[in-house]
Amino acid sequence: MNICKNCNAQLDDSERICRFCGTPVGSDSPVAEPASPDAAPVSGSAGYSRLVDSDEVRSALKKNARISNLVSIVFVFLPFLGFLIYGAVSDKMDFGKAAVYGLIVSAIFAVISLFVALKRKLTKPFEGTVVDKKKSFRMARNNGAAPRTKYTVRIDCEDGKRRKKEVSIPVYEYLEVGDRVRYLPRFPQPFEKYDKRADGEVLCMFCSRRNPLSETTCSFCHKPLIK
Repeated sequence: MNICKNCNAQLDDSERICRFCGTPVGSDSPVAEPASPDAAPVSGSAGYSRLVDSDEVRSALKKNARISNLVSIVFVFLPFLGFLIYGAVSDKMDFGKAAVYGLIVSAIFAVISLFVALKRKLTKPFEGTVVDKKKSFRMARNNGAAPRTKYTVRIDCEDGKRRKKEVSIPVYEYLEVGDRVRYLPRFPQPFEKYDKRADGEVLCMFCSRRNPLSETTCSFCHKPLIK
């Protein structure tokens, strides 16, 4: 077992270059920190990571996509199956009518799933600076139900547009006004900070768990940390 001298990642004996930061194994000199924002940073430095295009990250994204597709298929067929069971055991609806209702509801679920998948596929990556973050409350329609809290960030993008994105609580707490970020829609948690050094932590782009900047894989989902 080898240890990378630059990012302290554990590597196989056969590896001659660190798959996380690109440092030659056995080299006493770490990879130089790039000055350009388009270049790949060393672990925990200022700059966007090139690990987003690594084989390990691509493999993790494909695994996530397979799981997501499987869950979508299950949710599409659940209404149909539920109506069939109801029609078979209940006297309130005959089997044929239950099958028709089940098909209609499942078709609606399928259209929604396809729309969400298409919208994500058509969403383009962008870069910009966080200029505002806001927490708002939306009262529930049903009496007695708790109000829904909505977390949003506004980003002035390099293409001149200002984009507003609803985010999860971990992302809302992680991003600060003035942070330079890029948005990568193919990740479950799509925001990457340009400079992660001030935090000493990095947010996992697969599960949104905070991790020390010194780690190379997430302590919760064990997927690569983008840093």
